[in-house]
Parts: sequence; structure tokens; C-alpha cells
Amino acid sequence: MFLKSDFIQNFQVVIVACGHYPRENGVDICELFNIDYLPPTRHVDDNPKQWYNLHNNKSGNNPKLVIHTRQLSMDVTNKLIEEITKEISFFCEQNKIAI
Repeated sequence: MFLKSDFIQNFQVVIVACGHYPRENGVDICELFNIDYLPPTRHVDDNPKQWYNLHNNKSGNNPKLVIHTRQLSMDVTNKLIEEITKEISFFCEQNKIAI
């Protein structure tokens, strides 16, 4: 599987923009990336269609942020993109990651 490849696994920030595909197909994002889910699901402007989930790694040695969200190819608000961008910026700042 592509997501299990060393290429993908070595990224410190990963956006998995596939909507409910993991749940519907038995894919465990936490197991796939060896990360923990950070509840709750975030909804932008209380809109259930504009959501994302945060996950981070289980070990502090190599910080990793995985954001699971809806497909980003259509019906995505600028606000959702802005909120995801803020999460990534904060994570990189906290972990001294230059992007």
C-alpha cells in the first residue's frame, strides 16, 4: 500500500483527504501511521461537511501530524483550508520543523 511506503511514512506532516473511505473500508489511520487520534472532530463554522481530524505520533522522537479530512477537490470552503493550514503551522512551530 502506498501509504505504508517509507516515502510517505517519513513525512512529518501528512494530509489524508479521503473523507469517510477509511471507516467504510476498514482502514485504521492510527495503525497505519502509528499515531493517536486527538478528539474531537473539528467542524469549521459548525458545518458538518467542513471537518477534519487531528492525529499525532505516539513517540516524541520524530514528531508527526496526520490530518484526516474530506476530499479536497470540491465543495471545500476557504475557511477549512485556512484552519488546516493553521494546525500545520502551529505543529511545525511547536516542533521546530521548517517547511
